[in-house]
Amino acid sequence: MKTALVTGGSRGIGLAIALELGRSGYAVAIMATKPESAYPQSTQKLREAGVSYSWHAGDIANTEDRLRVVDEVAARHGRIDVLVNNAGVAPKERSDLLQMTEESFDYVVGTNTKGNMFMTQAVARRMIQARTPGIIVNISSCSAEVSSVNRGEYCVSKAGISMLTRLFADRLAGEGIRVYEVRPGVIQTDMTAAVQEKYRLVDAECARLEKTHLAPTPALAAMLTARGTAPTSSGVSLADLLRRPQITYADLTPFDPARPELPHVVTEQAEIRLKYAGYIQRQLRQVAEFTRLEERLLPQDLDYREVSCLRLEARQKLSDIRPASLGQASRISGVSPADIATLMVYLESREGQK
Repeated sequence: MKTALVTGGSRGIGLAIALELGRSGYAVAIMATKPESAYPQSTQKLREAGVSYSWHAGDIANTEDRLRVVDEVAARHGRIDVLVNNAGVAPKERSDLLQMTEESFDYVVGTNTKGNMFMTQAVARRMIQARTPGIIVNISSCSAEVSSVNRGEYCVSKAGISMLTRLFADRLAGEGIRVYEVRPGVIQTDMTAAVQEKYRLVDAECARLEKTHLAPTPALAAMLTARGTAPTSSGVSLADLLRRPQITYADLTPFDPARPELPHVVTEQAEIRLKYAGYIQRQLRQVAEFTRLEERLLPQDLDYREVSCLRLEARQKLSDIRPASLGQASRISGVSPADIATLMVYLESREGQK
């Protein structure tokens, strides 16, 4: 039976992942900060789902705990096929970027980035030693891209996870180990319970801005011109105006008399969400493209010397590593997007000849 190690698997996203892996036939090793007895509801869900699991108490930010847990899992299950780096913390107290303390930064980055980086290192070494073609999944966050100045240390830690994912993907591709990053948005868990009302208000304000339309007026045209953006020639929603890089939520105050009284943190998040709507759509398109490449398998007998338009470096790297899919090939250092496009054309022409 294959084994998956899930850090932060005692609740929330981690528990949901552990349950799904267990239902899919994996033996699941759960790493949590407290012993199994501290999570009776979680263990009950695991047992009711028929999941074969083991529990390993430890702090991913602690070097000795990380290494001990990896040793325990390998000893008990004989192998580690999948690592899900889900463990993470939020700042104990949110504060403006200018008031953030070094202690808070070290706590969050030490767990979310350093802990995940060296857990990945430890498990990757095991996989290579056992010659296991494994999978590593890092649970990041949309905060890796979206700025939030009242929890800067969290944003930095998640951006770090994005980079360590790329680093390990490049390094481990040749070992047959695939490395992925998943960036959830706000998920309803006990970790986010305190901010659920805030996000409800953000949702409502974004919806109101989408529905509120303005007709062209001299005052609106003057404001837009003063901000360095073109006046409108027809009706436009407040949301569409806010999506313009030059326009802020405050700029629209004179044109929005029905605006409700809301906390600054709510209006700030509503503005960020609307401005990043285009980015989110691009991310979704990238996910679709990534899935398409990952599902396009490469023939194991493919002779890359026959692909005449491949660059020499790419041909050598692909011949040495023998990636299983176009997705894996795209993550190899030295293989460019142009090389991937060349491979796709070659494969299509080869299939057309059959």
